[in-house]
Amino acid sequence: PEIYRKLAEGEVDAGVIDLGIIWWVATDSERWSKKIHAFPKPVGPYIYSAVTRSEDSDLSTALDAAIGRMKKSEKYAAVLKQWHGGKFEWSLAASDFLK
Repeated sequence: PEIYRKLAEGEVDAGVIDLGIIWWVATDSERWSKKIHAFPKPVGPYIYSAVTRSEDSDLSTALDAAIGRMKKSEKYAAVLKQWHGGKFEWSLAASDFLK
């Protein structure tokens, strides 16, 4: 709960947290859902989501764009190939974690 409090109160601007957990916190938690925005797609090939305060829509938009650019870069592809043997695609959407 400490990271959610810090995020909601503006002590932390953004973060990357386990997608299944943060998606629940941002959508279903009575305490946090109106304060925390979780991105609906994983960041990179892993099951982590970027998060911001709900009111920081400009930061959310900028972070989403930066992640999109990163995923298209040759350096990113090289890192994936080095560590995963090629491009890795996670097949679950955030909503799949709530089933």
